[in-house]
Amino acid sequence: DDIIAKIKREDELEQQARKRKAEETVAIVAEFQNERQRQKEALEREHREQEAKIQEYNEMINRRMLKEEEEKKRIAEEKKRNWKKVAEETQNQTQSKEEFEMLRNMLWEEELEAKRKQEEEEAIIRSMQQKEEMMRQNQDQIAAKKEMIERMEHEEKEAVDRM
Repeated sequence: DDIIAKIKREDELEQQARKRKAEETVAIVAEFQNERQRQKEALEREHREQEAKIQEYNEMINRRMLKEEEEKKRIAEEKKRNWKKVAEETQNQTQSKEEFEMLRNMLWEEELEAKRKQEEEEAIIRSMQQKEEMMRQNQDQIAAKKEMIERMEHEEKEAVDRM
């Protein structure tokens, strides 16, 4: 009688221990899943923020390019007016050698300035292209992280299903 009670008690303790382990395992898996979900949400939030920054950056670049284009047109028109004015004045006056030299120097300076501005614009474009490439690479990294998390979630789900 005592032996049967003792065996029964041991069986109950064993069963309680198994039940406790199963509950602990379920709690650990649930915590792991919660952590995974938090990581996934953080990654998605980071992705959305980066997308917004990229959009903002692209809009800023577009505004800057439009402004530069307008400035180029304005400068070209101003140069054209100035040149026309100088040409008219020159025609109305006797062209001395000094005036001719001055006009030639002005034209030369304008050409140098135009070349310098063009080089600056090309440098800006190269810089923008490098930034865009960096952002593309950043997006690729985010996509790879997202894929890794999805793969890990899939493996985790398979592990949970096996339990």
